[in-house]
Amino acid sequence: MAVGVIYDDSCGDVTALSNRWRNEIEDVLTNAKINVKARQDIGFIIDDIDSFGKAGDEQKIWESSGADLLILGSYQLQPNNKPPQAQLTLKLLDVNTSSVRQTLHTIKKLPADWGKSAAQCSGNVFQESVEVLVDSSSPEKKPPLSATFDRKPACFPSGGAGTVHVQTEAGTRVYLLNLAADQSVTLLYPNTRLPDQKLNSGRFEFPPAALSKEMQLQFYPLVAGQMSRESIKVIVSYFPIDFSYLPVPENTIYAGAQGGDIKQVLASLKNARGWSERVLDYWVGPECGE
Repeated sequence: MAVGVIYDDSCGDVTALSNRWRNEIEDVLTNAKINVKARQDIGFIIDDIDSFGKAGDEQKIWESSGADLLILGSYQLQPNNKPPQAQLTLKLLDVNTSSVRQTLHTIKKLPADWGKSAAQCSGNVFQESVEVLVDSSSPEKKPPLSATFDRKPACFPSGGAGTVHVQTEAGTRVYLLNLAADQSVTLLYPNTRLPDQKLNSGRFEFPPAALSKEMQLQFYPLVAGQMSRESIKVIVSYFPIDFSYLPVPENTIYAGAQGGDIKQVLASLKNARGWSERVLDYWVGPECGE
């Protein structure tokens, strides 16, 4: 038997929580005298790679490992339950017949540090690549892009400050959109202080270090005292994209429906060309500590 990835059902992230439960399952199987295939047997360690293909691709990998049965799983966080918990879904697959032997749903109590563990991501089952590396000589191509928070894992206490670091190529434009827990959107950059313009170099950070005393990027949960999963959509483009219809949260906390409509953002991107995006997910709330 082999144990494959367990991922966050809402976004596909493989997290420290995923790997904790994966290890627990392997321990249970081993204690039951079941022969558990070591992950190293397949030639590389899945925990150490940056990204995955489609969710089903791992089954093909394990087919070559000699395992007859494979366990795959996903979880749904329920952070505002008392105590916080997650619903863990496990599927037992028969590798030889490509059939599902059994499906198990179980409730797991979340550990005290679950916010940091859920934000510590080692890959994503839905993304084929984290970085886009292409020839930018044609305007129809997508510009290269990598983006990260300065905080790892990306788990912020209420009111905590962070910085977004972007690496692309000179001459592109950057747009930062904050997606709240209810999918309403605000525009972080450009703003009234920092206009839309081409980058002089391929490196960009927000807020800029030169404006650290005047400008901060602070995070607040959708509901005070509760944990929220939100994200920043980082977009780099060879051409200007009009997001002027979105509110800019300057010296203001935007919560819930006060933000813009995600559907309008998607329509703008559908009509644009020559752009790449990277979504930086993060947690914010009391379980993230200080």
